[in-house]
Amino acid sequence: MKALHTTTIYQLDKITPAWDRDGEIPDGLSLMNAAVIGIADFVANKISAKDTGRDIISCFGAGNNGFDALWSAWILSQSGFNVDFFAVAERDKYPKAMQDFLNYLDAKGISVYYADECGDCWNARRHVSFPKNPIILDGILGIGFNPSRSLSTGTAKAIDWINSWQGKAQIIAIDIPSGLPANVAGSDYKEFVQNHEAKVVHASTTLTMGCPKLVMQEPSVAEFCGNVYTIDLGYSEEVLSRGCDCEIDFVTEAAIKPFSIAGLPWNAHKGSLGHIGVIAGSGKYSGAAGLACIGALRGGAGLCTCYTLPCCAMRVGAIAPEIILQAVAPENALEWEPEFIQGLLPELVGKVVVCGPGMGNTLAVAECVKLLLASECKGLVLDADALNAISNQPGILRTAGCPTIITPHPGEVARLLNCSVADVEKDRCSAAKRLHEITGAVVILKGARTLICGERLQMLLNGNQGMATGGGMGDVLAGLCAAFLARVNGDAEVAAGAAAWVHAYAGDLIHWRQPNAPIRASELADFIWKI
Repeated sequence: MKALHTTTIYQLDKITPAWDRDGEIPDGLSLMNAAVIGIADFVANKISAKDTGRDIISCFGAGNNGFDALWSAWILSQSGFNVDFFAVAERDKYPKAMQDFLNYLDAKGISVYYADECGDCWNARRHVSFPKNPIILDGILGIGFNPSRSLSTGTAKAIDWINSWQGKAQIIAIDIPSGLPANVAGSDYKEFVQNHEAKVVHASTTLTMGCPKLVMQEPSVAEFCGNVYTIDLGYSEEVLSRGCDCEIDFVTEAAIKPFSIAGLPWNAHKGSLGHIGVIAGSGKYSGAAGLACIGALRGGAGLCTCYTLPCCAMRVGAIAPEIILQAVAPENALEWEPEFIQGLLPELVGKVVVCGPGMGNTLAVAECVKLLLASECKGLVLDADALNAISNQPGILRTAGCPTIITPHPGEVARLLNCSVADVEKDRCSAAKRLHEITGAVVILKGARTLICGERLQMLLNGNQGMATGGGMGDVLAGLCAAFLARVNGDAEVAAGAAAWVHAYAGDLIHWRQPNAPIRASELADFIWKI
């Protein structure tokens, strides 16, 4: 999905019919109805845990985003949430439709705190006792915000007040964080960051309406947007695929539809869902092999065989009884040798193979990778030590006889491109494209705003900083990529984008429940497919 200019969005809003979600939404409702029901559904069923996050503070301005924040909060209040309503503008500044809704709340005896009533409304503790860990809905400003104009004092105070809750609340921006311009990117965005003195909400999650906004392609915008999810408004696929002058496609939930078990025929069986071979582990890093296998199984692989050293086998087997174990070396072997792979080649025919997690960075591993490139595998996913082992000859990956996905972090990319990590992070898009050109493989460049580069360049807008802890995240992702690759007959680009999205979404599910806690890779695996 491409980003759209605001002018295109305004046009779409006029011509797009309201949609009916499996009969849950009656025909004839407006786009705004679809938006607010989408927001309420996401907050209630995704962001809010069963035992926490039942308190909401809705901060709304006088625009469409404000109405979305007001209306969706009302829907949530009818579903058992405790809601406080805070109006940024004075009562008479709101349009008639919002005034009518506010009058309705008045008639129901529901308190709304107005800026004109509170004076400094955003020090409103003197008016209401706030919950400890609320969900804050930011509907102050929207895509119509003009960065050349100064914010009003009240709006600036409201943004400051919301930002004071960072780390203590789930801050949910509706469509776009207030104060962030929708249409700036590249050098224009850098100028905005350097020169603009306006306040910007630092959201933990952004629920963007219909499509991502152009500014969201900027990696540094994650500071303001957090993880980004798109609320479907029924925009035409033809318009969304065309987008605007944005080279990046954004991966959304739609990417995972081909991999849902619900879409399988009734006669599906383990033999039809792919057999994954995981070549991984060593004396020092036995856990990596198990995590890659778990990723493959959680991704829906029919079978998963772990080819590992004897020193790893017992630990891998303890992780999940579903893993088929095959030790491929003498009992005393602690490192890989090429002959171990040589003996496996006949068994790997027709399998999608993961290679690299925890194997160790040795010359022997490089020889193992070369053997796999010449094998009759159905697909290859190379991660970690498999990439480090060939860092001085990345072009060798072009000799692969099957679709190949590589999953490097910035340090591994730097070694493969013979540059510094700073160079990679300075222009992640160029680094991903260059690596794809050299290797011919689909590249998943991990990190904040993960990139997937094949024939097109895709970006993830989800994922969070809690996933940077503990190690092993990449091992789970590699296994997940392999499971998806086995399902789509070699379309590595489709498999990589979907696997990366599911992986990041699982991390977000945990983060929403434990905002300040680090996330373990084994924990994340348990949340895969909890859509």
